[in-house]
Amino acid sequence: MAHLKRLASCLLAVLLVVTLIPGGALQTAEATETPTLTPDPVVNSADNVTLSKTAVQTAIDEWEVTLQISGGGSTSVKPQIDIVLVTDYSESMNNHVYGGSICGSTSFLADEETKRVCAKCGSDDIEWKGFIIGYWQCEDCRSKNTVERKVTKGWWCSNCYHYYEGESRPESCTQNLSGEDLGSRQEIAQNAQVALVDSLVTKGINARIGVVQFGGLSKQKLALTAILNEDGTTNTTNV
Repeated sequence: MAHLKRLASCLLAVLLVVTLIPGGALQTAEATETPTLTPDPVVNSADNVTLSKTAVQTAIDEWEVTLQISGGGSTSVKPQIDIVLVTDYSESMNNHVYGGSICGSTSFLADEETKRVCAKCGSDDIEWKGFIIGYWQCEDCRSKNTVERKVTKGWWCSNCYHYYEGESRPESCTQNLSGEDLGSRQEIAQNAQVALVDSLVTKGINARIGVVQFGGLSKQKLALTAILNEDGTTNTTNV
């Protein structure tokens, strides 16, 4: 009986000691370590890009994978530009347009004449005194000292032949060429389209061009087609 009392006292003492120990201290070392996998990184020598990954176990059948990419160079991507040119092919587009542009020519021809003037006062009011034998006389100052001099009466524009009176040569012709035929409306529209494509080619912009015509039976004349080849040359086959 005494042995049973001593055994019960020992068990009670052990239970008291166990209750004083923190619960985390009883966990095993394996439970506190989180499994982590880190395979060797993969390196692409062509563009010097390194791919690495790390996997951390978050539950029995769950892993959190982190991917990291480093290295490589910068790459600029130009946005794709699509342009659709719409042209009116109706009958009215054959009508011609007459512009009101300014001549603007800077080439002129002088309209000159030889005149007798007074050497004293410069007047051109000179009269012949006498019949067969006589003399020239200035009517302003009565001087008989006269000379012949080339005088510019005006200027002819070499382009449109507009006449400007006076000795001063014009800087440029300001005549309005209201009767100039600029071509048909269709020709003007087509020239504007060609100028647009040429400017894109000059700047190296590889846009895709499409052409749609309307008027009568509308139809697609050219599907979206790149104006430049891969080597940068003009795509003359389709554009």
